[in-house]
Amino acid sequence: MPVAAPASTATADLSDPIVEQHRGLRIHLDALWACAAAMPVDDDEASRWRCELAECLDVLRADLVVHFAHEETGGGFDELARQLPHAAAKLEALTREHAVILDMVARLLGVVAADTPSGLVAGTAQVVERLRRHEAAENELLLGAVADELGVGD
Repeated sequence: MPVAAPASTATADLSDPIVEQHRGLRIHLDALWACAAAMPVDDDEASRWRCELAECLDVLRADLVVHFAHEETGGGFDELARQLPHAAAKLEALTREHAVILDMVARLLGVVAADTPSGLVAGTAQVVERLRRHEAAENELLLGAVADELGVGD
């Protein structure tokens, strides 16, 4: 006897695009870190490396702008706030953090040509770590919303 697929929940539907976007962002973060970790040992490679780093940062920034807009304008956080009123403060903090992360990326992009390679690697590490922590906090809220909706733990 065939087994029916589980009914789709509003939260599960809501989280799918955000989770998929997070997967894409992780790919860009991994590429950014791989680029930063390939720090040149001589000046001949430094110019090419700086261009590659700037390109990775620019791709990440563009994806973050789209992703954060999706979360902030009816694509996720509004619905989560309705479903998880107890998480409103956390959602507001995550939303405020969007601007901080974008500013970190913009500042790093602004110094790619002038900063030392080790300074750029350190700045990249800060961006990567901050964004990973941010994404993990969002995923935790999404999973909690799905679990609440499904009655897990009841």
